[in-house]
This record gives sequence, structure tokens and C-alpha cells, in this order.
Amino acid sequence: MKKIDEKATKCPFCREDQRGFFLKHKIISGILLLFLVIISGIFWVSIASVLMPKPNPTLAPENKQWITDAGKRYYTAQKNYYDTLGKAMHASPDEMNITKNIASAEATMKLCLYKLDKQHCENVIDGTLWIGEPKFWVEMTIGAYTSSRNTTIVRGVTHEQWVFGNPLYGATYAYFDNDVLSSYQEQNPTGN
Repeated sequence: MKKIDEKATKCPFCREDQRGFFLKHKIISGILLLFLVIISGIFWVSIASVLMPKPNPTLAPENKQWITDAGKRYYTAQKNYYDTLGKAMHASPDEMNITKNIASAEATMKLCLYKLDKQHCENVIDGTLWIGEPKFWVEMTIGAYTSSRNTTIVRGVTHEQWVFGNPLYGATYAYFDNDVLSSYQEQNPTGN
């Protein structure tokens, strides 16, 4: 049996190319290598974004005082809202209000600042809805108590209508598409 030199690129007997696939096809090999580099770069960037902590604005020194002040204002606003709602609904405001004390109000504002920004947190305190507001923050803004909730699912989109208050005496209607506020209206039957 005749041996072929290890450094030979072609067989001296049959003239067949002896190089491996990647050496035979340098352009395809280069494209594959570039593709692998790009994919591995995307993979490591996505891993890094998951593993690296998101900057927490609530830890900034200037925000600590804001959270304390905002928590007090939010607690007062929620207490007033539920006291009024409790009288109108002949129910205990303490049972309806999920903000039990200033510490829980501060925790809500800390979460708000982490998830949103100061302007949207001010809207939550003031009871001001905004289009695009997540359902959770609507509950934090005007309360979790509703007189009715209606849900319709069409082509994979969940449409909801929440009624806050009594339509006979004044109510706010909030409309959601997939847990995001898409519109709202306030009804005041007295015309004021």
C-alpha cells in the first residue's frame, strides 16, 4: 500500500483534493465563522443584560426624600378617596383601602419609581389616569374597588371595562386592551 504525504493537498495517484471541507471552501467557512461570531456576541449580550442588575433609581440619595414625601401624600390621598367611597357605598373604607399605612404607601411609591418615573408616580398620587397605564397602576391610582368588571376576548386580545363608582351618582369607566389602559371616561350625572 502506498502512503500519501501528510502535507499533500492532492493525491498523487487519483488527483483528489485531500484538504478538509473548511480549507476547500474558504468563502463559506468565512461566512460561517462570521455568523458564529455574531450569534455568540448576541448570546453573551443578552445573557449580560439578564444577569446585570438594572440601575435602581430608588437608591439614589435625592430620591429617598421624594419617596418619603410621596408616600405620605399617597397615603393621605388614598385615605381620603376610600373614606369618601366608603360613605357613598355604605362600606368600611378600611376594608377597601389596600394602602394600610404610610410604610405601605412608601413601598408603593418606591415600586412606582422603580417601574415608572416621577411624573407617572405623581399621576398615581393625584388619581390621574393616562393612556398606556398598566392595569396594576390603575388600581394604585383610583383604587381596586370596582362596581363591575366586564371582559371580552376577541382574536387573542382581552378587552376589559372596569366601572369605578356608581353610574347613578358618578363613575369612571376604564377600558383595557391586554392589561393596558386604552381609554377612559368620567361620567357625572348631575352635569357638574
